Amino acid sequence: MSNDLGEIAALLNNLVAFQLILSNQENHHNNLILARLLLANGKIILNNAINKFTHINMKLTELVRYYSQIAINQVQIEIELNNIDVAKKIMLQDVEMVHKYNDEYLSEALSSLAYIYYIDKQYDQAVNTALSAIDEHIKIGNVIGINETKKLVTASFYKMGEEEKAKQILKTIKSDPIGILENYDKYYI
Repeated sequence: MSNDLGEIAALLNNLVAFQLILSNQENHHNNLILARLLLANGKIILNNAINKFTHINMKLTELVRYYSQIAINQVQIEIELNNIDVAKKIMLQDVEMVHKYNDEYLSEALSSLAYIYYIDKQYDQAVNTALSAIDEHIKIGNVIGINETKKLVTASFYKMGEEEKAKQILKTIKSDPIGILENYDKYYI
C-alpha cells in the first residue's frame, strides 16, 4: 500500500471509529470495542509509514500529527472502558513519538497524559505532567490549552490537600491567561 493510500486508510479508520462512538447508544459498548480496533489499525498503518522515513520532513510530521490524534481518541475510549493502564501506555508512547518527531503536538499529548494521571489518582504526576504541558502550550500560544491544563493542575492540588497552591493556579487563569507572567516552575512537585 502506498504511503498516501495508507494515510487515507488510517484517517478513514479514525472517522469510522468516531461515527461508531457517536451512533446508536444501545450498542455503545460494542461500538467502543469496534472503534478501538479501527483506531489500533489506523495507528499500525501510520506507525509503519512513519518508520519508513530516514529523516524528519513535512510529511513525517504530518503523519505523526495524525498518529497523535488517533492515540488521543484511543485514550478516550480506554478511559470510558475503564482501562486506565492501557490508556496510560498509549499516551506514554504518543508523548515519546511526538517528542521525537513533532513537538508541535507535545502539549496535547502531555495534557492527555496528565488527565490520565489525574483519573488514576496520581495527583503529583498529574501536576508535573500538566505543568510540562503548560510550558508546551505557551511555546505554541495555545491559550485555551494553557487555561484548561491549569484547571487540571488546580483540581490535582485540591485533591492533594494543597488548597493554597490550587488557589494560586486558579487565579492565574484570569491574571496570566497566556502563561508568561507567572513562574510555573515553582509548582513542580
